[in-house]
Amino acid sequence: HRILLSNCLAQAQALANGKDDSNPNNVYPGKRPSNLLLLPKLNAFYLGALLALYEHRTASLGALWNINSFDQPGVEYGKVLAKPIEKALASHQNNIQANVDIDSVTAARINLLNS
Repeated sequence: HRILLSNCLAQAQALANGKDDSNPNNVYPGKRPSNLLLLPKLNAFYLGALLALYEHRTASLGALWNINSFDQPGVEYGKVLAKPIEKALASHQNNIQANVDIDSVTAARINLLNS
């Protein structure tokens, strides 16, 4: 836990401060905006609060930009793609083959999940 937290704080520091170096591949500009949210513990309450925060952010920015943040064609397309995937998952078979509705990578993932 301490190592993960150390790396999390280090990434925030790197984004804020950056790094100069004579080698251009090792230059990090810094002054990059970022958010770091620290929760006292991970439970249903705090996870729900985090979810509500991002939902509120999405809705608020959509209102400011005059777009409907929750009416996205990509989401609707995902729902269409999900129907045959859900049927394949419900079959509990681990020999699903790629077809017109399910690509080979998704078929392999379904087979792994169903095994």
